[in-house]
Amino acid sequence: MGAPEEFESALMRHFKERRFNEFLRTIARTPHYLPERHTKGRAVIFHGYSGHSEQPPIQHLVQVLKRKEHFSISTCDFPHHGLSNHPDKEANLGKIVSFRQWVFTVYVMTYKTLMLRSKEPLGVFLIGYSAGALAILRFLQLYPEAQKYLAGVILVSVPLEVDQNASALVQKYKRFLEPVFNMVAWLLPNLPVGKLPEGDKEDNLEYHGKVKAGPAKEIRNAVRDARSAMKDITVPILFIHGDMDDIALSGPVEVAYRSAGTPDDRKQFIVYKGVPHKILHHAVKDIQEWITERNKAKDWVPVQRKEGMLNDAVKLSSIWFFAITETLHLIVNMLLRWVRNLALFFRKLLRRD
Repeated sequence: MGAPEEFESALMRHFKERRFNEFLRTIARTPHYLPERHTKGRAVIFHGYSGHSEQPPIQHLVQVLKRKEHFSISTCDFPHHGLSNHPDKEANLGKIVSFRQWVFTVYVMTYKTLMLRSKEPLGVFLIGYSAGALAILRFLQLYPEAQKYLAGVILVSVPLEVDQNASALVQKYKRFLEPVFNMVAWLLPNLPVGKLPEGDKEDNLEYHGKVKAGPAKEIRNAVRDARSAMKDITVPILFIHGDMDDIALSGPVEVAYRSAGTPDDRKQFIVYKGVPHKILHHAVKDIQEWITERNKAKDWVPVQRKEGMLNDAVKLSSIWFFAITETLHLIVNMLLRWVRNLALFFRKLLRRD
């Protein structure tokens, strides 16, 4: 995953490690580690948009994997979510400055887990719910070399179609708003554009407001990029979805499952009949059974400590990289959409003539 560390200057290695550790200190993390001598595997669990790692369905999954599978588990809160959000800045709760920060959160948590010492190689699993699953998917696509080190990936209610979540007003004028949506979201990131499903009103770590333009843009763009790069997925993978999910439609997920480059005997798609978006508590048994079988395969590549993914950390963690990449991406997409709309406009004029 980049040049081996022994070929890099000590200064560059120090810079990357500093950036890596600086980011790590910005997210709330909770290790649930067992003694090494009877640990049979490791997993990292990622929550969805508006949620956090201490929500009951996630904690239930943590306890099942710890007690029944003897797994060491890591959880975390994404930036501006849960305990990662500054307690004096409640207005920032639920904010997504850049979805690449979510990707980098998956990156650093995966790296830290892979680097844990053990006498025998242990399987590492990534489990994501909703937007957390999307972040895992984008991590795997941006860093396909990391997939060989993973025993498996589980994506629960991953959103691969989200436009249906927009408000009625946005839906009505979607055709006209689409070419300039990124610009509007950039200028007015706090503009409400949709509603969230009702959560636990007593949970002050959960975001209960409306979906705002900034996060909507980031998730929407990540969805588009994820759908176009499914062939890059080769890791053993399990998709779990509800057929009544109106937050993240199941149809595009089935297409993604079929498009994934993972061999058919190492991928699976489970659909729950009559179940909506919040299905993590339904999925615990299937997750446990799939992990048990995959952990027996032992077909992953053990990480050699000098191969660490840290070589690439500076690419994702740099603030300038975020800013420049997102700005260029915005400009290119706007220009392409304007050109298409102009072409459509002139075609209509010609037809009238």
